[in-house]
Amino acid sequence: MNILKIIKSYQEAQHKAYEHEDRLFKMIYPNIEISRFQYDSIVEAILKKFKKLGLNYGTAKEILKEVANKLDREVEKKKL
Repeated sequence: MNILKIIKSYQEAQHKAYEHEDRLFKMIYPNIEISRFQYDSIVEAILKKFKKLGLNYGTAKEILKEVANKLDREVEKKKL
């Protein structure tokens, strides 16, 4: 019975932590209309695709960083 209480308590704490992470994600990326989990899944899929193409993680990360910067610039242009 104590194990079940511990598991339930852990799950509740984890749920609250995810809520805080989601709020933080929305603060950092207010214009993204997806959740943090969807975003993480998309990035993971892109990194796997780069790996299949023979690019290492560092190269893939730099490419994603450049794409993100270009997207941010486009969003800023639309705001002006």
